[in-house]
Amino acid sequence: MIRPVDTRWNTMCEVIERAAYLKPALIRLFSQKKHSKGTKNLASLALSDTEWDLLELLLPMLKVSIFL
Repeated sequence: MIRPVDTRWNTMCEVIERAAYLKPALIRLFSQKKHSKGTKNLASLALSDTEWDLLELLLPMLKVSIFL
C-alpha cells in the first residue's frame, strides 16, 4: 500500500490505484479469521462492493486530473 502525502496533491490517485491492484490480496487478508480477533478487527476496515466500484469509477477521472 502507498500512504497519501499531505503536501502532494496527486498522491490519492496513486493510493487508489495501488489499492485496486491489491484488491484480491486485501479481500483475502480481511477475510482471514486470525485477523478478526480482539480489538483490532481488520474485517471492519474492509470496503464493501459498492465502495470498490466507486473507487474504480473515480480512478480514471483522477488519472486525467494529474496530467491537466
